[in-house]
Amino acid sequence: MSDDVALYEVDGHVAVISMNRPDKRNALSAELKEKLIELFKRAEDDDDVAVVVLRGNGKSFCAGADISPNPAKKEYKVDQLGENAVAEITIPRREPILEEDASQVSTAE
Repeated sequence: MSDDVALYEVDGHVAVISMNRPDKRNALSAELKEKLIELFKRAEDDDDVAVVVLRGNGKSFCAGADISPNPAKKEYKVDQLGENAVAEITIPRREPILEEDASQVSTAE
């Protein structure tokens, strides 16, 4: 794990955790998630820390989950994500409602 995906510093009673993937708009990769957990535990264990500030380096705070393909992994196992697992779903395609049929659609209020 690269140590520089997230940075940790303390100023008085304030711990600052910085997501440090500006080139990826701080998208949450598995590596970044593990590092953030480690750094939040570090702050929790520090009796001098009263406040934790989470910030993102670069133009964006966080773009969300990093869904870019990882060529190092041939298989992606959902169970590796634990309680934060994401499943792929398929939404059935519906035929568009034509204007003349719109009167048959009920709107609940």
